[in-house]
Amino acid sequence: MKAFDTSTNHMPNSKNPTTNLLKVIKVKLDQANIKEVLKCMGYQSIKIGMNTLNKFLACTDCFTWLSSSHYDFNCTSKEFLQKLCTALEVDPELCQNEIDNYVQIENELRKIQGCYVFVDTNFHRTTQPIFALAFMEGSRLLSPDKKSIMFKTKKHILKSISKMVRKHYLANNGELPMWGKIENYVYHHFDGKQYVFDSNGCLLEDAKEVFESRATLFLK
Repeated sequence: MKAFDTSTNHMPNSKNPTTNLLKVIKVKLDQANIKEVLKCMGYQSIKIGMNTLNKFLACTDCFTWLSSSHYDFNCTSKEFLQKLCTALEVDPELCQNEIDNYVQIENELRKIQGCYVFVDTNFHRTTQPIFALAFMEGSRLLSPDKKSIMFKTKKHILKSISKMVRKHYLANNGELPMWGKIENYVYHHFDGKQYVFDSNGCLLEDAKEVFESRATLFLK
């Protein structure tokens, strides 16, 4: 989840998206005895606790910390945040809201992970070497911008995909190197359904099924 916009302002049911938990924690830490805080959190080794605290404070927000899966043999990233908030007497609801938002985003990203667009050129191999095709395979698979489809209705998502494929077609002058001229785009939704768009980004209601071949190499 690195390099992902973790702002909770777009989150559904976000109870308090305007309060920055990390800033609240930093203010309280400035007024606290750090060693006593770490002892209160259950750290017998202050060195280990300080190392984890420094890693936490180096994060740009709590989402980044929670998604780091950090574990120092005393706390997971989630447990560290909870114990730190308890030791600093941070509003428990504020901490829980941050964790709930993180869980919602993680679940949504996991749900849409399988969404992709296949660029259909009706390619048929002739003399092209398989290693070259395998190297170029990635150019036929497009990943939608996650922020444009997460927590969105299917109608909104299909509209976003329409803009995406139209932009891609124009940027590539309607052709992919080696694969040939682009005929259609096949969007795979997270519910398992497929939607075919033409080069203008128009959804084709009665499009025939597209056979998506793959060029892959295996090392023995």
